[in-house]
Amino acid sequence: IASPPFSVVSFECMRGWDKMVSEKEGHTACTSVQMSQCDAALEGAAADEVARSTAASDQVDQMLHRVETLKMRCTNSHVRIMDGLEMIGRRGVPLVWSNDRV
Repeated sequence: IASPPFSVVSFECMRGWDKMVSEKEGHTACTSVQMSQCDAALEGAAADEVARSTAASDQVDQMLHRVETLKMRCTNSHVRIMDGLEMIGRRGVPLVWSNDRV
């Protein structure tokens, strides 16, 4: 059995090498594209989450502001009512509460 000439072995070896390098480069390019797409998707999801969180936080802030406003209004109304009752009491008008009647 005769061995093939060195030039044939060398050519086949180089052809195999070139094919492997080409496949590796293709795989690297594909992986790079996939990584870029994944990075973009993650960045988009993170931005969406930040926007959602900010919107929720803004809603909570608005609700807290409304609660504080209502609390202040109730407190002011209570103070005015108490001031009015005190003024009526100073004028000698007897105050009779409905739950005081027997």
